[in-house]
Amino acid sequence: MKKTILTITGLALIAVLTGCRAGEGTGQMSLFDGKKSVGTDIGINEITDFYYTEENINYDAFYQRYRFYVEDGKYLFFHDTRRRENEYGPCTEEDRVLYGTLELTDDQWSAFADLLTGGIVKARGEDVSSGDSGPWMYLYWTGDKGKDQEYSFASYDRQTRFTDFCEALAKGGNSGKKEASLSFESFDGGGPEFHVVIRDEGILSYSSRTKYNKPDHERMNGAGYDEIITFTGISPGETTVIIEERSPIADNLDHKYRVTVDEDLNVQIELLSVKDIYEGEEENMILKINGEAYPVEWEDNESVEALKELCPLTVQMSMYGGFEQVGSLGSSLPKEDEQTTTDYGDIVLYSGDRIVIFYGSNSWAYTRLGHILADREIMEEALGNGDVTIELVN
Repeated sequence: MKKTILTITGLALIAVLTGCRAGEGTGQMSLFDGKKSVGTDIGINEITDFYYTEENINYDAFYQRYRFYVEDGKYLFFHDTRRRENEYGPCTEEDRVLYGTLELTDDQWSAFADLLTGGIVKARGEDVSSGDSGPWMYLYWTGDKGKDQEYSFASYDRQTRFTDFCEALAKGGNSGKKEASLSFESFDGGGPEFHVVIRDEGILSYSSRTKYNKPDHERMNGAGYDEIITFTGISPGETTVIIEERSPIADNLDHKYRVTVDEDLNVQIELLSVKDIYEGEEENMILKINGEAYPVEWEDNESVEALKELCPLTVQMSMYGGFEQVGSLGSSLPKEDEQTTTDYGDIVLYSGDRIVIFYGSNSWAYTRLGHILADREIMEEALGNGDVTIELVN
């Protein structure tokens, strides 16, 4: 009787072992090791989705996500880089410095798959909280039934090569040719804050926005310094970059550059001017909000010319909608209304007789008048805390 029981048990064990081996290569996890190798157990052409995510919510917060996936027969790459330097996290969409989706070539997808080859996939455990910054990696393939599958690279070298590959893709495939550095020298030691303002973001998908304050003892000694700001994600075209220098001691200055990128992605930078941005030329208007002047790039149209004729002009503004300040001009101006989506800093003419300044966004039929060259935070602080009074002088 005992011999019969042992025989049956042995046959059952053999059947289980045979069944487990038969499941290999079919997208089912082994009951013993729960692991699969990319390129062996999971075919390269079976990969459908891969996520790589890092996040630090402590000081110098950052968030990084890369995703490779297949959709409608296309190979796609999504990237999202967020930074909050010298601050705590978590990072939000407001902290984005570089992001987008690219369609990959067959060669680029193959290069991605080669980096994953040899890596190990296992079913995600119930408790994956570790308190660190990652990276957290998940791979999905045809037949995996949509479960969370944790991935680990075959070596640290492959993981490093993968992140370098992703960074190059995010910057356009050749980061060496697609970076441009603008440098300028501070004219005093007054502890200015620097704000980079890009009027045309068509060829610049990322800019480092630098806020810098010198220590008190250096300010007292009047020590100057050089500042370098780096732009990446550049594509062929031309744009103007304005760097604002705000100082509690010195006059406010701007540094205007022309950035030109040719078809070979060679970058040329030309310094156009360094001037006091609050000293408008005689034909230009100066805008003050509650007594503080702001740099404005005015449109070249009949509405702006007619507005100049009304100067000096004081307008009592009122908050509206949580995204704008609006005030009556007291007379009608020529208008060329068209459907417009506004953004922070935009100045428009509404209904021919009202001026509107935005610290948020809205879509309506407006005539554009100009744009205040300041960051979102500055506009929200100036316009988002109650009704204001504006002055226009030339």
